Amino acid sequence: MRLLTYLKVIRRAYKKSSRSEKIKDVTEHLEGFVKDMFRGYNYVRGSHVHQLRYSDPDLDRLSLFDTLTNSENEDFVHLMEFGYKLAFRDIRKKWKKRIEKDSMDLLKGLDIYFDSLYKLLTKKGEFIFPSL
Repeated sequence: MRLLTYLKVIRRAYKKSSRSEKIKDVTEHLEGFVKDMFRGYNYVRGSHVHQLRYSDPDLDRLSLFDTLTNSENEDFVHLMEFGYKLAFRDIRKKWKKRIEKDSMDLLKGLDIYFDSLYKLLTKKGEFIFPSL
């Protein structure tokens, strides 16, 4: 939301500038870019917060193992603890890779966002101030 709000601030600041149309075009394209970049995250957050609990088969499996360790049968508990440890290790690797990939993708997206703004608001490395 802050990235989108920042684009609105820029658009308003340059509203009376001779560059207002170009600023408007680029910031509107960047708005779409930001919304696309965060679409999946917003969907998951929105559905989790407003509709239903977030569910993932791997995390559900770990939860089941954890619940099954509450048995009174010690042999069964040890077996479930072993299963939990094996599953946890595999699921942790999978989520670690996923988070690293998502983080890299977001960083690339932020680079594109700020590079576009830099090119839009500077000329030969000098900031182009809005008309007052």
